[in-house]
Amino acid sequence: MLTKFLNPKNDLAYDELNRFSWTVEEMRAYDSVDMKQAADRAVLRAAKEEGHKEGREEGREEGIQETLLFLLKQKFKTVPEHYHQKVGQTNPELLRKWMVRVLECLTIDEVFTE
Repeated sequence: MLTKFLNPKNDLAYDELNRFSWTVEEMRAYDSVDMKQAADRAVLRAAKEEGHKEGREEGREEGIQETLLFLLKQKFKTVPEHYHQKVGQTNPELLRKWMVRVLECLTIDEVFTE
């Protein structure tokens, strides 16, 4: 009978495997597969968390873009296509700067003047 020495969390599994008279090498192989699967799950979990983080960041940036376009439309009634494109290609820091400028400027061109 094999002794429990590899992973205490798997005691029930090892007890079941002992019924098959597995060798120590077979038990180690079983344990290595179990450890590999656990490592794979951890990698997938980390990748999923990273994907969620990136998705939240992209969502915040899109929200800033939408807010700026909304403010521009409210104040200036129309927003030329080239400004739509410019907003879509700009970093959040500059987008926030432009949001403040919407409040201060008299024309839409002034908002985007560097």
